[in-house]
Amino acid sequence: MKYRVVHIVSNEKFIKPFIELVNDKFNASEHLFLNISNANCNKYPLPERDNVIEFRLDLNTYKNFFSLWKEVNHYLKHADKVIVHGAFSGSFNKYLYFNPLILAKAYWVLWGGDLYQPLIRPAKTLKQKISNIFDWKVKGNFAGYITYIPGDYELAKKLYGAKGGYHECLMYPSNLHKEFKLPETPKHRLTFLVGNSADPSNNHEEIFDKLNTLEDQNFDIICPLSYGDEVHAEKIKQLGQTMFESRFTALVDFMEFDEYLKILARVDVGVFAHKRQQAMGNTITLLGLGKTVYMRNDVTPFTLFKELEINVLDIKYLDLNVLDNETINRNKENIQNYFSEQKIIKQLSELFK
Repeated sequence: MKYRVVHIVSNEKFIKPFIELVNDKFNASEHLFLNISNANCNKYPLPERDNVIEFRLDLNTYKNFFSLWKEVNHYLKHADKVIVHGAFSGSFNKYLYFNPLILAKAYWVLWGGDLYQPLIRPAKTLKQKISNIFDWKVKGNFAGYITYIPGDYELAKKLYGAKGGYHECLMYPSNLHKEFKLPETPKHRLTFLVGNSADPSNNHEEIFDKLNTLEDQNFDIICPLSYGDEVHAEKIKQLGQTMFESRFTALVDFMEFDEYLKILARVDVGVFAHKRQQAMGNTITLLGLGKTVYMRNDVTPFTLFKELEINVLDIKYLDLNVLDNETINRNKENIQNYFSEQKIIKQLSELFK
């Protein structure tokens, strides 16, 4: 059976809602979702649908390269478009390298870590340098690049010589504004949300040091650590408890989104020290709820929010100040207008043509 659009996906927390969105709002018979990496299949299972295919093996590992070729080639050969959700180094990039006709109709959804790989982990060994050659060739020759952050597309051109066009798309429901009525609760102190995961790229220690030097220590900290490096999560949990004692709460268990949204509703200030595009779902949700957000001024999302007239603050000047009501209301209105379901449906319709 021929599917017009074939999606290359993996078990990540935002893929299941995306599949459900496409199947609900578009013709499901035109879309096929191939899960080539089942590393997180138990933690983030995909929906059981006729157009979702999962494989017993993790096909994105080098040892399964020939199995990948055998399993996916007949689907991709007949597709009109191939959408690659995250182009991390792996056997699928090598597959595209040896299949330029499929690469010529493939579109890369820029996730962040896949885009910044050469900057995050520069090649040191000969094996890594050879792998980078494959990646550079593939990542520079996609038919199109999908993101809602223009700066990330410009970076793809700078890092990989990207030749395909820019396709603006919010892509995942996790990037949309969420309507949520905040409970009326008296506030005696501020609550900071520090980071979005246990990945070291959150630079938790840097934020903890900044918060620890504030003259006024009348605040609490919530630190999400359920997603990412478990060893690093334990390290950050112990550090936070040592520095802030009972004022520090680590979220170490994965929770459903509605439950997590209630946590975000308690937050006054979100602090994200990532040196690249990351934590956008958390950031959008917090801003839509009228919260104050700090981030680095040299990351691509900072520029995006400024262009959308959404006020985010520079982490260099982190303190206990929060946005005034006029700025909060303007932020909420601009978040609602841009990060809407209506916009994502329109963008996906253009992408799927």
